[in-house]
Parts: sequence; C-alpha cells; structure tokens
Amino acid sequence: KKHFWNKKSTRHKRMTISAFQCLLFATLCVVVTSDINVILMILDNAKVKAKGTFSNKLYYISNLRVGSFNQAMNWCATNGGGYPAEIESLEEFAFLESLVKPNSGIRVFIAGTDANKEGTWVSQRTGAQLNVFDWSAGEPNNYQGQEDCLELLAARAGRLNDVSCYNQNEVYNVVFNVLCEKDLF
Repeated sequence: KKHFWNKKSTRHKRMTISAFQCLLFATLCVVVTSDINVILMILDNAKVKAKGTFSNKLYYISNLRVGSFNQAMNWCATNGGGYPAEIESLEEFAFLESLVKPNSGIRVFIAGTDANKEGTWVSQRTGAQLNVFDWSAGEPNNYQGQEDCLELLAARAGRLNDVSCYNQNEVYNVVFNVLCEKDLF
C-alpha cells in the first residue's frame, strides 16, 4: 500500500508542476505580447513608413531620410532601440523584401560592410560575416571604389545594392531611409 500511495502522490506532483508550467508560459506569452504592442505603439506612423514582425524580431523602416550609415545607426538606436537590419536567412531576407517592395522609390540602408576586405561582407554591429545575398543585376560593383555599405532597393524588387557609407546626399545627391531591427525577446 505504501508504494501505491507514493505513486499517486508523485503523479499528483507531476500534474501540479505541469499546471504551474502552463500558467507560467501563458503569463510569459501575455507579457511578450504586451511588450510588442507597446513597442509598436511607440513607433507611430509619423516616424515609421512600414513595420512588421518576423521570428522574434521587430522590423521598421524610417520615414526620415539619412545621408550616411552612421546616421542610420543613430536613428535606429534612438527610435525604438534597434539597429540596422542584419540578414541571417533566406526567409528573413524574403520578409524584408516584402516590407520594402510596397514602398516604391525608397532606398533603405541595412547592416553590412566590406570596407575591410572588398567582397567580404560583415555586420557593422557584431563583426559577424554575412552570407545571405540577393543582388540586383550587376551588383555589387563598388562604383568608384567607394561602395562599402548595403541597401535594399524598392525599385529593384527589394534586391541588394552596394553603396557609399558616407554623406550620400553630398556624393550622389541621394538620401536613404533605414530598415531597423529590434530583438523582442
């Protein structure tokens, strides 16, 4: 009888732990969902052209145009606490293209530089090598030896182009929006 009683007791404890785990997980889901909604409310339409979530990340495109990659990094950090988007998979790239394509005519900075070694693209934030590319025809071309940053172009179906990192508006009379990424959890 003693063995039978212990077996029942163990089963009861397992159910109690499982119920507790379910309650904890449900609470966590509500908190995460609330955090996402708060972030989306902060990023109002006056500052953001488009926004969306993919995997555990929030992505948003600035309404403000910037002339350099450094300005792009600063804009992301001060508006939502993010950083220029870093493409890590084909699925993520397809999602980012879907954010950019409907906004015809925009050009957006994303993370990536080959300033240290031409043709070897790394993240400015982490230094990690980037390996997912869908280049526009004829790109990357390092035009005039000055193109060490990345952009997504709506006019080219959201494909990649290499561009200068500095003073775009002075060099080419071009300004860019920025596509930011923020880790949600």
